[in-house]
Amino acid sequence: MTKSGRFSSEYLSRLLAPLNARKLWVACSGGVDSMTLLHALATRRDLFPMPIGAIHVNHHWHRDAGNMESLVRKSAETWGAQFIAVSIDQPPVHRGGLEAVSRKLRYQGMASHLAAGEVLLTAHHANDQLETMLLALLRGSGLQGLRGMVHGPRPFGLGQLMRPLLQFSRAELLRYASALAVPWFEDPTNRDLSRARNYLRHTVISRIEERWPGACQSADVSACFLEESFAFLDHRLEHETSSVWNPCWNGLIVEALRKLPESGLRLLLRRWIRVHHHSASTLSRTQMESLMHVIRKEPQTRHASFALKECEIVLYAGHLFLVPALPEPRVRSTPVTWDPDTRHWHLWPGWGTLYLTEGSPTTLLGRDASAWHISLRSGGEQMAWHRNAGHHPLKEIFRSERVPPWMRNRIPLVFAGTELVAAGDWFCHPDLLEGRLGSDERPLVWEPDHADLLYEKQRYDDFLSSPRAHGRIPPPH
Repeated sequence: MTKSGRFSSEYLSRLLAPLNARKLWVACSGGVDSMTLLHALATRRDLFPMPIGAIHVNHHWHRDAGNMESLVRKSAETWGAQFIAVSIDQPPVHRGGLEAVSRKLRYQGMASHLAAGEVLLTAHHANDQLETMLLALLRGSGLQGLRGMVHGPRPFGLGQLMRPLLQFSRAELLRYASALAVPWFEDPTNRDLSRARNYLRHTVISRIEERWPGACQSADVSACFLEESFAFLDHRLEHETSSVWNPCWNGLIVEALRKLPESGLRLLLRRWIRVHHHSASTLSRTQMESLMHVIRKEPQTRHASFALKECEIVLYAGHLFLVPALPEPRVRSTPVTWDPDTRHWHLWPGWGTLYLTEGSPTTLLGRDASAWHISLRSGGEQMAWHRNAGHHPLKEIFRSERVPPWMRNRIPLVFAGTELVAAGDWFCHPDLLEGRLGSDERPLVWEPDHADLLYEKQRYDDFLSSPRAHGRIPPPH
């Protein structure tokens, strides 16, 4: 990003013109930064003919929260901008996590109001950028964190998000607000030095600026260089990942990973977690070293797992899988509530429904479906899987068919009396398959309603439907 000089509406017009936005929204807290941005847009309709709006998020954190909302509302009306208030009731959260939770809720609330072609502008400035970069440095972040806040635009809801003020210091925005009598409100929580960002702002960055004027703008220049490096590296890693990726199972092939240089492998693994889990979960240095050891030593290591904040890395069948935090059922066995009209059973929360497809028998082994029961695996189950082949331990069926270990105890089992007749919708008693030999249609369909459980089921569905004779999947362990 090129240094722009003094802040002005004309500068914003040049910067935002390529977006061809149908509407511009300002994330407006009522502070000097966002009020200055809203004023610079809404009072210059000669430069910004598109509709302008202000979105104010009220967290109800302090006694002046209502006054701040009123200020934004009144100013927006005075300047001819649309006003939307989003009210968020904060759950009790430990302070260390309060800001992160609040940020997530705030952005979710604003994203819900964006339509296609609309752009949300935030008023983060150069001081905010330096704070963000220093916090990332103190947390031991890598390139992704050290690049700070990205200017954008980037996808956001149905529209886009952009930060047009990152080149300007707070002092410059204050000069604009003072010169044009822009009203604003000082958020009292900004003086709370127990918050890490406030501590940096008032006790560290103020001293840095005394010694090095322009340090905040210089930090944003560095952030732009780091963003360029990050984008280039991310593109290269995306290409590298495709060469070690097994689309049949959505997993990384360990044999291919071992051929990568160690530094490249570490970067690839971090990107894999970030892209495929969409969270801040990451490996600690100790976990990374352990995972690198496992990758180098596999196939001697058959199974290993590494727990992250919101997911788990699992080594299985010569692959690395990123497994989300799957739900645990509150009740492991439940009487069947059979609906003869829909042919459905409603399972535990998150497990969704299991139903018999059209043409499937509702009587099996002399028992009507209303007398069947459903439970989860407890061990020792056996099942007649192929006609005239006798009963097989369910454990062996799962192993031979490469059912992922993390799914085996979560698959609903259907019993007619004491006879196991189905495991999910994948493995069925021969009598359930009457008239379906050679058909891909399943007599039962399981539809989880927990997003992560559904993802894992679909991952195994994709594996079953893919050609398995390509040598991409090693023998099961």
